[in-house]
Amino acid sequence: MEGIFQRSSQWWDKRASKVDLGYPDFKHKITKQSLRIDGRHNPPWVVEELKSRGLFDSNFMIGHGRDEVNAFLSMLRECGRGKDIEKGSQIHDEIVKKGLLEKCADAISIMYAKCGDLSKAKELLDSHKSHNLVAWTALISGYIKQGQGEMALQCSETMQGLGLSPDSVTYSSILKACANIRALGKGEKIHDDIARQGLCCRMMSFLLLLW
Repeated sequence: MEGIFQRSSQWWDKRASKVDLGYPDFKHKITKQSLRIDGRHNPPWVVEELKSRGLFDSNFMIGHGRDEVNAFLSMLRECGRGKDIEKGSQIHDEIVKKGLLEKCADAISIMYAKCGDLSKAKELLDSHKSHNLVAWTALISGYIKQGQGEMALQCSETMQGLGLSPDSVTYSSILKACANIRALGKGEKIHDDIARQGLCCRMMSFLLLLW
């Protein structure tokens, strides 16, 4: 069996398509044997073979190690990009089962926001009092796409109440919300904030939306 490692082309790499971390990372094209890089379900010779090739990392053996979290984060990003909320929800459930919600909450929220489930995205950010600017910006942008400018502005106020300062991307979304609901007074206040931070030149096209 050890000889099957000699040709990497004999293996299908299944890592990118994994829905559950219990699924194999590699599958042999001929024997159909499954292997996992964490070693928990592999015969002993696999670990020895990986060690001999300098490919073994003891961190893979830790159930809640950084590699498991990174795998979840990667899968959540793919679900967000593909707007695959069904698969994303399954990954969310698996994360909760493994006790990793605290480490993945922001990424889960971003996934839900990109998939259009804004209530779940907001629930996660509120419950964890998230200080992740990217996650809040994704939620604000999601509300704008759904024509909910008032909610977008409420979220921006909540975010700033947590001590987070908008960047140019966040300000762009907030200005769109102001333009959509004709909140000129709010828009003028945001314009002043942008000017104080020296971002006017970078955001001129968005400022013109208000006038």
